[in-house]
Amino acid sequence: MLTNDEFSQLITNYQGEFTGYLNRILNDRSKIEDVLSDAILSAYAGLSKFEKGTNFRAWMYRIILNKVFVANRETKRMMVNSELVEKIEPSLYDTDIYNNPESVVDKCDDEVALALNQLNKQQLKCLIMQTVESYSYQEIAKKLDMPLGTVMTNISRARSKMRRILGDYALSRGLCAGAHRYFAVA
Repeated sequence: MLTNDEFSQLITNYQGEFTGYLNRILNDRSKIEDVLSDAILSAYAGLSKFEKGTNFRAWMYRIILNKVFVANRETKRMMVNSELVEKIEPSLYDTDIYNNPESVVDKCDDEVALALNQLNKQQLKCLIMQTVESYSYQEIAKKLDMPLGTVMTNISRARSKMRRILGDYALSRGLCAGAHRYFAVA
């Protein structure tokens, strides 16, 4: 078992990393400190379950991820990058996305529209339904009569492609500090 001092030192060492992780996966960024504090308290309460010499970082990530699931479920907000949301006009929400996902592309900033146009139709539909309409993977699968795994694959590939395409754009505009670590430049 870790001592209180060892636990405090490890938390101090990894706090910046944990905060960055929460910034990327938490739907409501205003809750980063709350979720991190809650995770640290849970870890401290369960410190007797941690075996000294094992991977503390991985153990904490598991606790943090569980707290994120709870926080995201409570907020039920869109899981989309805030910079992308700012580029979409409010009238976007009045469009018939299910039948015409291309209507979203027409209302986006040029760089975002160009990136969205490089997705195939299935990827575009799945991504728009998930990010703009906030449909769950299961709801998308049902609406599109598509296997759940295919929906998940389409969204994953769409996100990866968008990240790759918009990486330089985001960096050049200062939208993502430290983004060079997350955007794979081929």
